[in-house]
Amino acid sequence: MSIVSENLRYLRKINGLTQEQLATRLGTKRPNIGAYEESRATPPRETLIRVSKLFGVSIDQFLKTDLRKIREIPSLSLRPESPPLPEAETPPSLGRVVEQFYREQPPARPASVPQEPPVFQRSQESTLFDAPPPARPYAPPVTEPEGGGAPLVRADQWAEYPLQCPQAAYVARLPRVQVQLPGLRAERVFEAGDDFPMPAAWLCCEALPDWHRLEDGQHYLLVTKHRGLLYRRVYNQLKIKQSLVLSSDMQRLATFELPAREVVEIWRVRGFLSTQVPEPSVSLERVKELLDELRAELRE
Repeated sequence: MSIVSENLRYLRKINGLTQEQLATRLGTKRPNIGAYEESRATPPRETLIRVSKLFGVSIDQFLKTDLRKIREIPSLSLRPESPPLPEAETPPSLGRVVEQFYREQPPARPASVPQEPPVFQRSQESTLFDAPPPARPYAPPVTEPEGGGAPLVRADQWAEYPLQCPQAAYVARLPRVQVQLPGLRAERVFEAGDDFPMPAAWLCCEALPDWHRLEDGQHYLLVTKHRGLLYRRVYNQLKIKQSLVLSSDMQRLATFELPAREVVEIWRVRGFLSTQVPEPSVSLERVKELLDELRAELRE
């Protein structure tokens, strides 16, 4: 095994990523990750640059330094138990940690000196390079007055909703709709936009208060500060880069990365209702022509 393959495997595992998930974040295929980790191939320059940005380590350190050795340094307190510092202070990157470890004569910390103020907040799913999680998102209370029903957000409310949704009084004034279908849970219903493939659709959503529980590749509705409401497949990069990768099943919509600070709410899409039957993807006239051609061939 080469130092490059060991470093890549180490960084992937301590961040809780599968080879498939890492390949998605690096813009390559899963077999390539396996080849890099088994020293059957060398990552190209473009992949090295993406690895450097993804894990916060320089290319030179990734190629020449055994990153596993930093676990042997007890003074590098990357996972303290206390609350995080104010947002103005930023956590140390992996590059800074490695540089500190490989100094010729690093100063020893006296036993009487208290530990430095903590930077990270530990959670059950945290890893060595956990970034501080974004501010806890607003979890709207699903109040059901007499008559019940889920709050409904129409298309003409999209502009005001990201600004007003943290206010309980605003949510209470939203119209309500009854969704009574087996297995379909709706805490809030949103009118879908043109980024949803089905016309005239209404998305039945469930609140997701803990953003770290996002499941890669699943459909979510994101309420954002500057991009409005987005229906996308989401890939979770909160622990690594405090961002989300948004991908659409519609080819005309490009995949992009969205910083967590731009997100106001995240809703898990449980299902949808549509008031319009979609047009057939194949022309009925063409189907008739194919049947006529088939009958002619059978007669011959």
